Amino acid sequence: MEEAPPHHTPEFRINEDVLLTGVRTHAYFVVDYLAGEGRERVGGR
Repeated sequence: MEEAPPHHTPEFRINEDVLLTGVRTHAYFVVDYLAGEGRERVGGR
């Protein structure tokens, strides 16, 4: 097993195979939220 980089706990491992999917998903969520879509579901105004 590879050694983890020092920026996280030793148990932290990045799965680069799904990194792009995760980043894309979070970006879409942020854009939708800032556009006002879904604020009611998250408890916003």
